[in-house]
Amino acid sequence: MTLYPNGKKMINIKALSFDLDDTLYDNKPVINNAYQLLYAYLKNNYPNFSNSFTFDSFITSAIKIKQNHPDIADLNMIRRLHIKATLTTAGYTINSSKEQQAFDVFWQARQNIELFPEAKDVLLKLSKQLPLVAISNGNACIKSMGLEQFFQFSVSPLDTGQAKPHPSMFLYASEKLNIKPQELLHIGDMIDTDIIGAHQAGCRSVWFNQNQQQPINNPADLIIENLSDLLTLNFY
Repeated sequence: MTLYPNGKKMINIKALSFDLDDTLYDNKPVINNAYQLLYAYLKNNYPNFSNSFTFDSFITSAIKIKQNHPDIADLNMIRRLHIKATLTTAGYTINSSKEQQAFDVFWQARQNIELFPEAKDVLLKLSKQLPLVAISNGNACIKSMGLEQFFQFSVSPLDTGQAKPHPSMFLYASEKLNIKPQELLHIGDMIDTDIIGAHQAGCRSVWFNQNQQQPINNPADLIIENLSDLLTLNFY
């Protein structure tokens, strides 16, 4: 089912952009597994680590690191700061090589995803109609995830220095595609980052609301509850 909450239909669309996390796959088990593997790695390689952190307190410390650095949009940097801070707390001083080894454990696990059942078919069919790009606040890598075949390129805060809902990534993608912002249609699961960000950039948007939430304010042009609903749209 596709809903048009603002009475707008999708025409004159020249490219589609997709959020990644929780739009094409369930990201919660992915991140949890990455943290589990990182915690096990640190515990095995730094014997005193488990004296300072349980897994739960390790997760809590990661959240605090992010909260304490709201100015840092690059999640790779946040992960590195977390690794360094927790090892310092446990009494260890590590060099950049050791830090990189620990970071790689998390990063590689973070790329191990399982697409929603309909996602691959939807991406394949849409990529034959229009250029697709990925716009994500996270440190997901379309190449490592096996999604590179569907997307022209990906955009992250590393490219613009700002995370969604700041309009910079949407404008960057539009400029790189050589289209006007209003000719880019963004699909994402988060109103406060994907939909509002696209709206502020002058792009159009589709809210992927698979959990059937009922928000008060929603500037999305369309609402869908299944990614396959995108295949029913006429973009021209």
